[in-house]
Amino acid sequence: MEGKYATEFKFYVPFTAAGSQDYQSNPTLAAADFRVSIDGGAYNELDALPTVSPAGDIQVEIVLSIAEMTGEVTTVKAKDAADDEWESDFWEIRTTGHANAFYPYRDIDLATLIATLQSTANDIDGKTTNLPTDPADQSLIIAGQVAIVSEIDENEAKIDLLQLDSTVIKAKTDGLPTDPADQSLLAVEHATTQALLAAILPAGSRSIVLHTQEADTTIIQQAAVSIWSDSGRTSLVGRLLTDVAGDSESFGLDDGTYYGSAAKGLYTFTNFSFVVSANATVNVIGVSVAPASPSAPDLCVVYGTLLDGSGDPIVGEYVYSEVITPATSSGNQLGHTQVSGITNASGYFEIELIRESTQAISTPIARLSGTYLVPDAASQDITTWSAIS
Repeated sequence: MEGKYATEFKFYVPFTAAGSQDYQSNPTLAAADFRVSIDGGAYNELDALPTVSPAGDIQVEIVLSIAEMTGEVTTVKAKDAADDEWESDFWEIRTTGHANAFYPYRDIDLATLIATLQSTANDIDGKTTNLPTDPADQSLIIAGQVAIVSEIDENEAKIDLLQLDSTVIKAKTDGLPTDPADQSLLAVEHATTQALLAAILPAGSRSIVLHTQEADTTIIQQAAVSIWSDSGRTSLVGRLLTDVAGDSESFGLDDGTYYGSAAKGLYTFTNFSFVVSANATVNVIGVSVAPASPSAPDLCVVYGTLLDGSGDPIVGEYVYSEVITPATSSGNQLGHTQVSGITNASGYFEIELIRESTQAISTPIARLSGTYLVPDAASQDITTWSAIS
């Protein structure tokens, strides 16, 4: 059975006559015959003695008090202790409609719940009576808090906006009325903002984003950028890869001067330096390059860029290519004829190969090797040619 938590509960039962299959008519009932337990506790006599109802019939009315229904599970056992006139019985009642009930969300009193919510709303409303009456000041409190949560969740790179919100809120605090409640409210907002900023960046750190582009602002996607703390480029701070918008993830740097280099296939970059004194986006400028024209009409300029696993260019790497087929051309022996190129400071290389020939290409340092069918074209980028095996 189920009954509402902390609410008087009434139920009706018949008793079977001792040694019979029939119900006992007008059973004799005594206080010692009925005992109750709450949540597995000790059994005690019921607060109210059960009664035969209607009088002289087989039906017995059992009423559990508020105290006896204040628990998750109430159990009642019945035994005719005096003369065994009727058979023993046992019942379990699980409570509902209260946080401490066995079923807390059944039989919820909606009227009471609504009244509680209304009381809470009135309490909140009462606490806002001391806020500034200027709508601009009131909106500032709400907008500042919303901006803090939104900006931190969305992108740590927008820390400068949080700092601006914090400064504006603090400035408003200085002009508030002398009511301590008004001043304390905005002061708490300012302190919360500062704590959030401190949790994101260490003291003294600035938020930096690297942006790779050409001089005309054309975006250079997925370029590898390395940052050092010394001009000799021996103390590496970190390496980042720009995204499709040309931007790196934001990262923290202390105030000072830093040095960088960048690499990307078919682009050349000049080493650069920048000074950190505030949150900033640092533009890294690259220049696109195009392969040279072939020196003869039957040749193809094969070009590409070699980068290591960190995205840095592999400099001074020889790229060897040896003819497999055809063995001859115009009566000249071609088999095992080898040509080579060398990567520059950006990891870029070019070699001229006979068109429509099959070549074996290898690099000794990077340990790349495979075969390549040279196309009947003036040039071919081998960096992204997926058929190399």
